[in-house]
Amino acid sequence: MPEIERNSNEGKLTSDEAKGLVEMFKYLLNAYGQFAETLGNIQQTHKEAFASMFSLESAIRLPEMLNELSKKQPELGKLLTEILIKLSAFLPRLNNLMNLSAKEKVELGEHLKLLAKDFDKIREWIDKANGE
Repeated sequence: MPEIERNSNEGKLTSDEAKGLVEMFKYLLNAYGQFAETLGNIQQTHKEAFASMFSLESAIRLPEMLNELSKKQPELGKLLTEILIKLSAFLPRLNNLMNLSAKEKVELGEHLKLLAKDFDKIREWIDKANGE
């Protein structure tokens, strides 16, 4: 493949830049594909839970449910509260992702990956509660 040279007048990319863009789109499509597939599978197998999870009623009852959960299962309640607080801090930046600087995007990505690990802790808690 011939070298793609940068020409500021024509907006051409170097081959390294082109490869980087291809990798970015590949990763993005794979991540969205995995998300859509997982979401669809959950919606098919757990219809009622899925519907209630995204209902306005659930959003309104969330503080009350977290309070009840914290009383019954303090460890899980604390973890869920921490996740929601972190998530609420990141949502405004997610909504404006393309307007963030490169550094801010990298930092946001790092924070979201750490937040994803918190969900591993929930899964571990569920396994522990089920005696697994």
